[in-house]
Amino acid sequence: MSHFALPTAVFEAPHIASFGLNHQTANMAVREQLAFSPQQAAEILAQMRHDFPQTEIALLATCNRTEWYLCSSEHLPNIGQWLTSQGYLQTEQVQSNTFYYQDRHAVRHLYRVACGLDSLILGEPQILGQLKSAYRLAKAQGTLGSALERLFQQSFAVAKQIRHSTAIGENPVSVAYAGVKLTHQFFDDHPQRCALIIGAGETGQLVARYLRDLNLKRIIIANRSLNNAQTLAEEVGGYAISLAQISEHLHEADMIFGAAQMDELILNNAHLQQSLKKRRHAFQVLVDLSLPRIFDNDIEQLENAFLYGIDDLEQIIDVNRENRQKAARQAEVMINLHSDDFIGWLNSKPQQLLIRQIRQQADVYRQELLGEAYRRLALGEDPALIIEQMSYKLTNKLLHSPSAMIHAIPPNHKEWLAIMADTFDKERNNH
Repeated sequence: MSHFALPTAVFEAPHIASFGLNHQTANMAVREQLAFSPQQAAEILAQMRHDFPQTEIALLATCNRTEWYLCSSEHLPNIGQWLTSQGYLQTEQVQSNTFYYQDRHAVRHLYRVACGLDSLILGEPQILGQLKSAYRLAKAQGTLGSALERLFQQSFAVAKQIRHSTAIGENPVSVAYAGVKLTHQFFDDHPQRCALIIGAGETGQLVARYLRDLNLKRIIIANRSLNNAQTLAEEVGGYAISLAQISEHLHEADMIFGAAQMDELILNNAHLQQSLKKRRHAFQVLVDLSLPRIFDNDIEQLENAFLYGIDDLEQIIDVNRENRQKAARQAEVMINLHSDDFIGWLNSKPQQLLIRQIRQQADVYRQELLGEAYRRLALGEDPALIIEQMSYKLTNKLLHSPSAMIHAIPPNHKEWLAIMADTFDKERNNH
């Protein structure tokens, strides 16, 4: 006869943690070391699934942040240590450039990220789409469990609620918007200007649309996939080229935007020297929105080339900051309340799991005895006798473990005896 037994771990509430680095904790040079493409992020999740099989894991990798979200009823893995063992970061870099939040603080951090409250530009909406991509990636890699599933879904709902009920969603901005806005410091005649955008992904598309709205004379889209460049060029009335053709058209551009995810530099000092010479040293403005960066820092040495990166944008642009900060304070109150709700649910998971396992085991007993009853009925035995015997067997199976538990309680532990007595007394009264 099998009897019901539960592992001790089910009585422990899971712990949530977030770990990583972002524009607030690390400079671009360090962030570049953890700049992962979607394919790389998928490979990392697959490796972590192997290394930490008892942990739910999601990985958010954007131009401004690389963050892990974890959940486990057991010991949470040390991601910083794992990163050093894999050669991504040095120990001192982990100590000085990363953050770690646990439980309510981790939940609150994710909600703030989803709402754009933790972004380089307060309230930018692009991060929510990136967070949804991270959720889908973790789900596809099999590293998402019930806790992170609920946490991410609730973060999406919180972000939606806050954008509808506060002014954080008004006058939306993004890194792409900030980069385009920056060019107004140099040009007041955009309809007479030409722009080159390197990259046709999400950021490149945003840049192209913002430039189209400024009625630029010409927009050139350069991309690894010429088909993708042509698709975007058709949308914004631009001209598509391959990456290999950049040097032929570089001198035409008054403003150059880097928006590609590449592992190598696309433009360096020599490229710009040639370009400026062809332009008779008419200046060019370069805005590198990529991470890793695709424009070499040496370009800054040139007198007529003005190079800006992601970290420069916050100091350069300030769009309706006062209104967004007021909305952010309202959003923080809502985030705190939702964080408490989630932690309350998380702490109740052991009880939920216990109840589920008790019911599942009870159903196993029921199926075993039902099968026995069917076999005996097929042999022609008395149905009334079978029903009576099966009812006794089911009662004995269900009460064996509670009875053994009561016998094991020392006499001086009266509070446990009172709890058990009260439990069965309520059962009797309810029926």
